[in-house]
Amino acid sequence: MWLIHWDTRIDTGLVTGIAQLAPGEHFLPHCHESEETYYVVSGRGKVDINDQSAPIGPGCAIHIPSGATHALRCTGPEPLCLVFSFPRDRFDEITYHFAE
Repeated sequence: MWLIHWDTRIDTGLVTGIAQLAPGEHFLPHCHESEETYYVVSGRGKVDINDQSAPIGPGCAIHIPSGATHALRCTGPEPLCLVFSFPRDRFDEITYHFAE
């Protein structure tokens, strides 16, 4: 994962970064107080948000509500690359709570 704005001393009101998952890799179910968005740049995958699942691919935009449990999996033969954003000043303001 790379943050587009990595200087945590500057408050911008928006944290944006790029995440990449290798084929077969997954990001475990988790939630956080802040809502989040994803925009899929390349690759194929599956997103789970609460009790719903959907296939995702290039051009998909996903909104994750505040407090929603969500997970990602790369299901294709190439990496899943997506842009994510949070309405926060800094990435260190986001606390992840992983499901057990």
